[in-house]
Amino acid sequence: MKIVIIGGGTAGTTLAFQIRKINKECEIEIIESSDNLQYSPCALPYAVSGEIPSFEDIFIFTKEQYAQNNITYKKNSKAVKIFPTKKQVEILSNSNKELLSFDVLVLATGASPIIPPIHGLSKENSQFLKTIEDAKRIKEIVTLRETSDSSQKIQKNITIIGAGLIGVELATSLSDLDQKLTLIDSKNILSSNLDKDMSSIVKDYLTKTGIEVFENVNIEKIKDSKIFLNNTTISYNQLIVCTGVKPNLELAMRSKIKTGKGIIVNPFMETNKKKIYAIGDCVESKEFYTNETVLSLMATSAVRQSKVVAKNIFGAKEKFPKVLNTTISKAKDLIFGSVGISSERASSLGIKTVSAKYYGETRSEYVPQRKSITIKIIADMNGIVIGAQIIGFEEIAGRLDLLALAISKKMNLSDLEEVEFCYNPMTAPIFEPISIVAHLCKKKLDSL
Repeated sequence: MKIVIIGGGTAGTTLAFQIRKINKECEIEIIESSDNLQYSPCALPYAVSGEIPSFEDIFIFTKEQYAQNNITYKKNSKAVKIFPTKKQVEILSNSNKELLSFDVLVLATGASPIIPPIHGLSKENSQFLKTIEDAKRIKEIVTLRETSDSSQKIQKNITIIGAGLIGVELATSLSDLDQKLTLIDSKNILSSNLDKDMSSIVKDYLTKTGIEVFENVNIEKIKDSKIFLNNTTISYNQLIVCTGVKPNLELAMRSKIKTGKGIIVNPFMETNKKKIYAIGDCVESKEFYTNETVLSLMATSAVRQSKVVAKNIFGAKEKFPKVLNTTISKAKDLIFGSVGISSERASSLGIKTVSAKYYGETRSEYVPQRKSITIKIIADMNGIVIGAQIIGFEEIAGRLDLLALAISKKMNLSDLEEVEFCYNPMTAPIFEPISIVAHLCKKKLDSL
């Protein structure tokens, strides 16, 4: 059996190694359009700042590991068109075209940056952060250099358009390099992940670190290294755009594979063409609570989809579950994350909810090393937990994961309040913040 994977990012490479765990004999070939092996895109802002010492550190596998697992990795090669009936894909490599035969084809074509329709904005006057090459250019541009007068250094005014996870992460990473930072968004910052009452906590933190934040503003135009807002003009030396990504659908569309927001797949990750699957940022998913069609542009989703497809290629009928889109991010010392749907998203869909928020601490009140933590829980009118958001200065991943499990098991507020949590004064308070906020939310619901 010959399995061809289009795209060597997180989804495609994870799939290749998962397949090899299951079957030692099949032929596996990855077609990758860039000059890179798989690396972690989520690590790019931290590699720019130096928190991760080297860009080389973020590569996942070496050439030797691909070879040891008998996985062919063809770089600088682009899939041009698929011929599903003939089970062939046309590949363009070094200006040479070839037809590659397959028994199973998997599309893992990823996503590309969105260029917002702003007058005067172009790839020539700005930088986008999506690839490792983008990150290297940004680091080279923003790193402070000495002037001809070696006693002085140049401080660059850097403006970032887009205050989602990547924009916020990059802003704080660059502020570590003593840059003057401005962050602009047409909505509330982190609006896709946090409700306004929670994102305002992050905004206050960014402001205290010296980052100027403009939210809910419209950019009229960009001209002569100036950004013209409604009533303000911002000058910059360097402009970086982090306004999200869109699935790469061109290959699928040219090949008559059905698409919507992304490539349309069934629960088994199969497209409408026999023996052709799709995984990763290029595919649509179903949201857990609403059953809405959404994009799940998450490395964790890509990995889980890869595991499902690896099994299904060899005869299993495993389904990829609906997504909660659990996120976590770090901006300097602040860690924040979300799971499920927000109050604002629920409201936009006409879903009535009740929510509660609790400001607590991560350890017992007499422990000097304790840190503040804010937890918000959202429940529907039946008391079923449907979303949660956490902001803190210590590890919050465990609590987010617990809340993801609670939502996926459709736990109600009473169940969550009564979970048996661990306790040690140096590591966890005796009154767990999740239990407290679940109680507060249930009290609110009962009073309605």
